[in-house]
Amino acid sequence: MKNYIYILTDPISNDVRYVGKSINPEVRVRKHISEAKTGKTNNHRINWIKSLLNKNLKPKMEIIDETNDDWVLLEEYWISQFTTWGFNLVNSTDGGENPPSWKGKTHSDEYKEIRRQKFLTDNPAKNMDDKWRKNISLAHKKNGFLPTKASESNKVKVNQYTLNNEFIKTWDSITEAAVAIGLKNSSGIGAVCNNKRNKAGGFKWSYK
Repeated sequence: MKNYIYILTDPISNDVRYVGKSINPEVRVRKHISEAKTGKTNNHRINWIKSLLNKNLKPKMEIIDETNDDWVLLEEYWISQFTTWGFNLVNSTDGGENPPSWKGKTHSDEYKEIRRQKFLTDNPAKNMDDKWRKNISLAHKKNGFLPTKASESNKVKVNQYTLNNEFIKTWDSITEAAVAIGLKNSSGIGAVCNNKRNKAGGFKWSYK
């Protein structure tokens, strides 16, 4: 069964505000709007849609990816990517909720390689038009994204992994890694390496 990754954007600013997964995004978005109208559910996504409805507006939906395989990693990837670009998402989690049962299953080597290459080399921004690049730049500025140089004290090599524990890359320092994936500082990565958190920036980390 094909699963689609979709985004909801603000109709005025064109900022990406939500990343979701569905086998039928159009129906899913109508459900989002219905939930906002009834007021029976209360979370960041619903409150944002309510604010649009109060202005006689609705979120814009766009499908950005699709897969016939497990969708969990793909959804987590896109949430992490848009967060890295500086968009203020209303997602309550990092994605991957209610995953398909993997009991007795393993990812095929082909699937693992596709996902590994996506994390290593794929830059969706290169396929975006000037409007998207401008929006990403503005999102960085609005959220205070200011990369800094790695300090000597932070030059301890770290390994980066997907949330499925697939190795991605070794970085020369946690600060270099943080700057590369768009984090404002390296504290989150350090916390993961010291077993105080499970993930940072949508990835797992460990000291080399």
